[in-house]
Amino acid sequence: MTEEPRTDVAALHETDNVEDVSERKAAEDRIRALNDELGERVAELEVANEEFAKANKELEAFSSNVSHDLKGPLVSIAQFSQLLLNGDGDRSPTCRWI
Repeated sequence: MTEEPRTDVAALHETDNVEDVSERKAAEDRIRALNDELGERVAELEVANEEFAKANKELEAFSSNVSHDLKGPLVSIAQFSQLLLNGDGDRSPTCRWI
């Protein structure tokens, strides 16, 4: 006697389980691939963040140097301008040089 293929609900359920397992396996593979891609992007962002931090420190140092270098001349200009505005230019020894 040959057995006939099962056509009952149990046989259909077993077939669905096979499909569900393969779908689940495919989903797990996709999740692993996405996690790997995410890990790569995180590494790239960490490198970029370090580069931005370095550039920011360089800009802060430059800004500090420029501020320090310009402070003296700007103070002198402000003081001279104040002398001119006050009208003390005729009596000020500084104005005799001009």
